[in-house]
Amino acid sequence: MSKVLIVGIGYVGLAQALLFREKADVYCVDASKERADSLSNGNYRLNDSLFLSRFGTIPKIETLTSLPKINPDFVLLCLPTDYDEQTRSFDTKALDEEIKKCSKMYPNSSIVIKSTVPIGYTLSKKKEGMSLLFSPEFLRENTLYEDVMKPSRLIVGYDDEKDKEKAKAYMDLILNCVEDKNVRTILSSSMEAEAIKLFSNEYLAMRVAYFNELDNFALKKGLNSKTLIEGVSLDPRIGDFYNNPSFGYGGYCLPKDTKALLSCYGDIPEDLISATILANEHRKQTIAEDIAKRYKGKTVGFYRLSGKKDSPNFRSSPMVDLLFLLKEKNVDVIIYEPIAREDSFKGYPLVDDFQRFVDSVDVIVASRIDERLNPYLNKVYTRDVSHRD
Repeated sequence: MSKVLIVGIGYVGLAQALLFREKADVYCVDASKERADSLSNGNYRLNDSLFLSRFGTIPKIETLTSLPKINPDFVLLCLPTDYDEQTRSFDTKALDEEIKKCSKMYPNSSIVIKSTVPIGYTLSKKKEGMSLLFSPEFLRENTLYEDVMKPSRLIVGYDDEKDKEKAKAYMDLILNCVEDKNVRTILSSSMEAEAIKLFSNEYLAMRVAYFNELDNFALKKGLNSKTLIEGVSLDPRIGDFYNNPSFGYGGYCLPKDTKALLSCYGDIPEDLISATILANEHRKQTIAEDIAKRYKGKTVGFYRLSGKKDSPNFRSSPMVDLLFLLKEKNVDVIIYEPIAREDSFKGYPLVDDFQRFVDSVDVIVASRIDERLNPYLNKVYTRDVSHRD
């Protein structure tokens, strides 16, 4: 069996561990002792009923806090690369350091970057004398099983003939593990693979922004947004998917990836990339203005802080951005967030008792509708016209 070492066991790293665990000897490393202990005890913090139902009891994945002395066939680097507003690029410091360590400790291994990086990053490391592959991941929240076992596509990037054989070997290992053996595969240059990742997320963000701007128009003109979207989406070239209005795109990937892609353009002409980012900011401002105008002098309740249904992730959530915008407009807000551990968030009171929350507010602002809100739809403010993500 192949030996696979996974460095960084966040969402992407965990996905790799679960993918390879039955067809390879998997070793996991994470710098966080708390996360390592949690994973070693079988606590994955996954909100993915499909994944859990398919696999039943998921075995514990022993996770270390330092690189083991083994000879892995593949080393997968799944480190976070947040967008740095100051440098206008991904912060790759942690990834840079791990590449140096692993290249030195595992000189005969195929090192695969799974982190999202600037276009040209992998090739720049190649020019420094390091042999690397780049293989992007396309994971959504709450659909980990489908995305891991039945991926939309598999892409591996490499930069010379020697690395091409490594890329093929890595692709073969993935194909041996996934359920869908007919998945489309692409072997490309590392820059092309990096660009596919960023342009994919840019398109998704642009699609969100498009339907949100359609909804802005319907909101201002008193039109039925759902009817407009249905009529537009009946065109098979557009399709009835990823078209439900929201308060803006958020989460871990789309905000940072759109900005990072824009920074890669340099002096290359572009309009859509920057317009998508600007449209997302305008959307949140439009929603905040509408809420403040409709419910002036009222107590506004925020139902959950995430932008997606059942998501525990507040990161770059449009709900959090709305809080700041409403604070500027002196709107009183109470937040219902049962998974929060504090009694306040950004200066706003938090409650974990749903009924007390409902009774305390005049309107409930919800990014997405779930079953719990159904009895109170007459006091819910949302742009979720399809009741889905």
